[in-house]
Amino acid sequence: ISLSDDTVARVNLANGNLLLTANDGTSSAAGIGVRADRYYNGLSSSAGALGGGWSSTMSYADFGLTVNSGETEATFVGPSGFQAKFTKSGTNWIAPAGFNATLSKGDTWKLTYKETGEFFTFDLNLKRLVNHVDRNGIGLSNDWTTSATTYTVKDTSGRFTRVNHTTGADPKITSIVDSTNRTTTYTRNGAGQLTKVEKPGGAVTAMTYDTTGRLATLTVPSAPGTTTITFGYNTAHKITKITQKSTSPTHGNKADVVTNFAYNSGNTVVTNPNGKASTYAYDNQGRVTSTKDPLNRARATTWTANSTVQSATDGLGSGSTPGNETKFEYDGLNNATKTQLPTGAAASAVYTAGAGCASSGGDAFQVKCSTDASGNTASYDYDTAGNPTKKTDTTAGGTGSVAFERTYDSADRTICVGWAGQLCSAKDGNGNTTKYNYDKVGNLIKVTPPAPQGATTYTYDALSRVTSVTDGKGDITKYAYDVRDRQTLVTFDNGGTLAKTYYPNGLVQYDSDSFAGTKQFEYDTLGRT
Repeated sequence: ISLSDDTVARVNLANGNLLLTANDGTSSAAGIGVRADRYYNGLSSSAGALGGGWSSTMSYADFGLTVNSGETEATFVGPSGFQAKFTKSGTNWIAPAGFNATLSKGDTWKLTYKETGEFFTFDLNLKRLVNHVDRNGIGLSNDWTTSATTYTVKDTSGRFTRVNHTTGADPKITSIVDSTNRTTTYTRNGAGQLTKVEKPGGAVTAMTYDTTGRLATLTVPSAPGTTTITFGYNTAHKITKITQKSTSPTHGNKADVVTNFAYNSGNTVVTNPNGKASTYAYDNQGRVTSTKDPLNRARATTWTANSTVQSATDGLGSGSTPGNETKFEYDGLNNATKTQLPTGAAASAVYTAGAGCASSGGDAFQVKCSTDASGNTASYDYDTAGNPTKKTDTTAGGTGSVAFERTYDSADRTICVGWAGQLCSAKDGNGNTTKYNYDKVGNLIKVTPPAPQGATTYTYDALSRVTSVTDGKGDITKYAYDVRDRQTLVTFDNGGTLAKTYYPNGLVQYDSDSFAGTKQFEYDTLGRT
């Protein structure tokens, strides 16, 4: 359920847990960039680094690794309250079912996501996050010792984000400050609960809590003013109702927008704001196995032991005739190896090069050869970091044509001045090559397409936001932004302009075209025009 431009509510339909996700800022950089995300987990026993059950991706207490004294168990803790416990078997660490990652210990602890190659390193002693980078090793580095009340996160562009916090055994974040001094502040009440978040530009989110410490209301920026969301719970602390206030400048107060949740043995009924009910059944691991929508259409899902989807049946069945079923297969590493459509057509993938699969590079979790639903086959090559470098048609009787070839910059940045893994050239199936160049911080500054097309160039501000684009004909378009990264002005080569102003929740209030005039937009507090 969307609550504002930066806040979303999710409900676990099996255990009734309320999870709110909000974003308090991002940075644009090569590899992994900064994301200051804020979470409220209704069933978490932790107060979080922000207080009141609110946690942050910017906190070493909310985002890290814990290892027991005998080093037989290691738990990866995510800021949302998510936990994944690895168990040691010999010299290997075994991931829990459904968590596709590996864990190893060397000079640091290292956790790697199998599918993307993205990885985290944690120091050996305190288990605090040291680096968060992509498969090329490009991303964020953390310094937890900047001062007694500050630690810093540095992105690839060299920009520092400062995290200010209280002292003591349970430090709380007081503010997050980016490289241009844009500041998000956090205020708590006497009980240590987060009560206010103020963002650059003055946008404020406010919270209240009930007598048991559960989140009771959330007041967020709206269009115009603010709107309040109220949360209701049962005695088991399961969320039972989410109520969104709805008003508009023209029509005044409107009916509340209410979503209700009713919990039964093995299923949960969700009634939407229009009074229509859907029923969700789940298994003993909390995975949804079937749904029935307000029109009585049934859908079904089965799961593997590793909590990946084994089959999915759509809602197009009638009477005793079930809907259309799509089936999925996986190998021992949980790689998807086959998808079979209801028609019987299937696509498959192979993850090991060998007889019948001529491929080079890549790890055990990257596709080496594939067959699509029409029987066409292809092979894939990768560089040492796992970036895809080539796709070749290997269909019997085919042309053996190359669908694409790509080159990437290396760690010494000598090819196109990019960071390792940034694309330097791409050749299509017709042999046409497009080249890419970067500035010293990793911003894309030039794209040179095949002749006779001209190159496009880009300039940026200190936050890596595009400030101008010069196309292949030499025409220049310029861009300006507000403190929340929203585009406020576009100036075209012919002198025309397009200006925008925004409501506190990020929706456009005025759209002014120098040729077509000005449009004004009005919304209710839920963002509906």
